[in-house]
Amino acid sequence: MPDWVPAHRELVLASGVAEAAGGLALMAPDPGVRRAGAWWLVATLVAVFPANLHMALHPERYRRIPPAALWGRLPVQLGFIAWVLAAGRRGS
Repeated sequence: MPDWVPAHRELVLASGVAEAAGGLALMAPDPGVRRAGAWWLVATLVAVFPANLHMALHPERYRRIPPAALWGRLPVQLGFIAWVLAAGRRGS
């Protein structure tokens, strides 16, 4: 996460809670709840992308993670967005 972002630990925990809440919403029987959960997860994925990009640009700070993995997860995140949107449309 970029140094200028305050409360790193708290934001990481909050993003985890946001992901869990969105995942639960995707499992709801109500299509409106699923749609809302999908957009919630898309917003969460977009919000954490800058931190993931920061990690890829500064691999020396994250030596335990291979640089290829840091870069590889960026396009995978786009796939996750598409997957979440498809799940949000399921059964609509």
